[in-house]
Amino acid sequence: MDINLELYKVFYYVATTLSFSEASRQLFISQSAVSQAVKNLEKKLGHTLFVRSTKRVILTPEGELLLQHVKPALSMLNEGEAALSGEGNLTGQLRIGASDTLCRYFLIPYLRRFHKDHPDVRIKIINSTSIGCAELLENGQAELIVTNYPNSRLSSHTKLQTVLEFRDIFVANPDYFSMGRKPLSLEALLNYPILMLAPKSTTSEYLHQVFAAQD
Repeated sequence: MDINLELYKVFYYVATTLSFSEASRQLFISQSAVSQAVKNLEKKLGHTLFVRSTKRVILTPEGELLLQHVKPALSMLNEGEAALSGEGNLTGQLRIGASDTLCRYFLIPYLRRFHKDHPDVRIKIINSTSIGCAELLENGQAELIVTNYPNSRLSSHTKLQTVLEFRDIFVANPDYFSMGRKPLSLEALLNYPILMLAPKSTTSEYLHQVFAAQD
């Protein structure tokens, strides 16, 4: 099937931004040209790739499947062009999604080292919860995320790398709660008020699942 690579490139920008106007801005072409390119690609493939409405654009299942293949293909082409450019120095922008805690207590030293080794790479940190970071990665709004795990928003095709293991603990003020010195079961903890992070966080999501299993 003979399909112009530029059609796939336009599809990629629309699929990762979920916006025809934003894709137009990033590609430096008119919005009508973006729309026409998507229509041509859909016609050649014989599948609808986007569901369009006045308020939003979403990928169809066929569009999501195509994006899984187009994204790494374009990435490899960009890497090839960089390798042929001469010196092979890394350039461009690296978008990293991370929460406040992970960024402050884990990521910053690595960012300093990376910037020292690759000064021509612009680093953009996008602040969000771990679940929000997974959505950034899935939508193509970040190339890398640092997140707590398990994370329900991470898709099955996401490549994972464990970089640090830690343990969460419960903390209580003995002036208000006479719990004694013996370990408490999760079931016993249900009798106490518990403060935790917002629902859209991996810690809160995980604890809700654990406590639900005790009922």
